[in-house]
Amino acid sequence: MIRVLAMLAVAGSACAQDAPKPRVWNFLHLPRADTPIAHWMKTHGWETQRGDPRRFRVGPAGLAMVSRDDSVAIGLRRGFPIDPNTWSRLQVRVRIDRLPTGTALARKSGDDAAFRLYVAFNRDDGWFHPPHTIAYAWTESLARERIVQSAHFDQLRYLSVGKGIPRDDNGVPRWITIERDVIADYRRVFPEADRRVPAIVGLLLKCDTNNTHGRAASTVAFVRFVERAPAHQRKGVRAERTKSSASRPNATSSAR
Repeated sequence: MIRVLAMLAVAGSACAQDAPKPRVWNFLHLPRADTPIAHWMKTHGWETQRGDPRRFRVGPAGLAMVSRDDSVAIGLRRGFPIDPNTWSRLQVRVRIDRLPTGTALARKSGDDAAFRLYVAFNRDDGWFHPPHTIAYAWTESLARERIVQSAHFDQLRYLSVGKGIPRDDNGVPRWITIERDVIADYRRVFPEADRRVPAIVGLLLKCDTNNTHGRAASTVAFVRFVERAPAHQRKGVRAERTKSSASRPNATSSAR
């Protein structure tokens, strides 16, 4: 019996090692050297959606977004649409360098943030029914997982992925990785919508202070979608995460 159990354990270990790694689709291609933002955007298909990104910088360390009493957003449609049922895991690595003050996303006068990533979902309804959009926002004081209806657009809702400025032991802003399940987020943020999650049709990165008239800055290292694991693998991952979280009361996979 012991020998049989040992053989099963070895076989299980081998199967786990042979399981293919999920594919990763990167949407933020950083250059090998500091590059003029206009040239980088043109090369990789990013477009100015609002304001002037002249203060943005891009290089091997990331895309640095800066706002000074303005609103700047760049969007990407190249590579879309993609199916969230295949590419369901969103991963973003960001550093919050400076937060605007006096913000409140539910008010037009306070609708500013150092970092927002908009994910647009196609509703197939044409011009008069713009995409449902989730804006993942790092906020000044809004608790993580809070959902806020945009004061500007009915189809836009903010989902807080964190607040404040995460710092290292020396007080320096540190990198954080945000991980989201876009299917679960869509169904929670738009409970009135069909359970079928539509295709993702574009991304938008934004840093703005035009309402609170201050300054903000953040740096993004990657934005990527990871392939959804097969059902039998997801079951094993959930069990392992549950086991790991039990030993760490404050553990979370949303931001670290």
